[in-house]
Amino acid sequence: MHTRIARRGSAVVGSALALVVLLVPAAAQAEGALCKPTDGAPKLELVETFPERGTAGYLATLQVRVPHGKGETLLPRGVQLDGDSAGVKALAAQGFATTQGENTDAGTTAAVTREETGDRAVSTLTLPLVLLPSEPGTVQLTLPELPLSLVQASGQVVTVCTAAHSITVVDPTANTPDAKPRDNPPPLRQREHWQALEYALWGLLVALVCAAIGALVYRAWTRRPKPVPPPPPPRPAWEVALEALDAIASRTEVDSPEHSIDRVTDVLRTYLGQTFAFDGLESTTEEVLEALRARGAMQEVRVDVARVLTESDLVKFASAEAHGDAVRDTLQATRELVRRTMPAPGPAVATEAST
Repeated sequence: MHTRIARRGSAVVGSALALVVLLVPAAAQAEGALCKPTDGAPKLELVETFPERGTAGYLATLQVRVPHGKGETLLPRGVQLDGDSAGVKALAAQGFATTQGENTDAGTTAAVTREETGDRAVSTLTLPLVLLPSEPGTVQLTLPELPLSLVQASGQVVTVCTAAHSITVVDPTANTPDAKPRDNPPPLRQREHWQALEYALWGLLVALVCAAIGALVYRAWTRRPKPVPPPPPPRPAWEVALEALDAIASRTEVDSPEHSIDRVTDVLRTYLGQTFAFDGLESTTEEVLEALRARGAMQEVRVDVARVLTESDLVKFASAEAHGDAVRDTLQATRELVRRTMPAPGPAVATEAST
């Protein structure tokens, strides 16, 4: 019930702002009394509330509940107090000031509310007053009777009075001897919740997590086992054989006849083994001929192969004399054997079945 407001001294009492609450009859002003009820006014059961203790410079609120008929109106013109009126001056003389003003907070100004139930109504007057005693220390103030205007159903305006109320007002500096004004406290650091920065940091965190996950996925993808590309198809055996025979022919002037013939027969054995699917290089002459016969090579081919291999065996194992013509004949015979047995586009491999 006590609300702190700044005390501005006795100048508050003379406020020129309109407070629409009280109507003071001229006769009462002339006699110096603040309230004089209308003769023959109905007796209303007023329920009044006012604090018994208060602090100087603070608010003390008077609340008056007025039950009346539904067709009657309390304070038809609202609450009205002129700063120069006798009512305001009388309140100021008793140490009370009103709180009306443009900068007054809500809830600290006078107001009248009305509640209706059936054919009855209850009007409630709330009047905040500032306690401004003229003397320091603990002071006893008396709130005088206040007039309330009531318009009856017949249109007649009557005045009823509130009761007088006493309040003990304590000086807020009474416990401080030789109290003096203090400097303003130092400013306090104010922290503000920066919502935009919070969202930005969360977004950055999510982006970093996504980037890390993406980096791990990319690393795993780049290090995945990759299929080995198939090796290039092997070169045809006849092509490799003819190329090797040409290389041997180009070195006949350098190599010895025995060495040249030995190399030619190695080329022939390798070619026959690849063409007819057996190990020709590690086979003897008899094994080569047997393999050709088992795989259906033509008789003419077997005869020529036997002649070339037999002559080379004589040179290699029997130390038969070899000369340049023998090397040329062996090269020519081997070339003919390769061309006769290589696949298309040359002539097909001759077999016994084709005859």
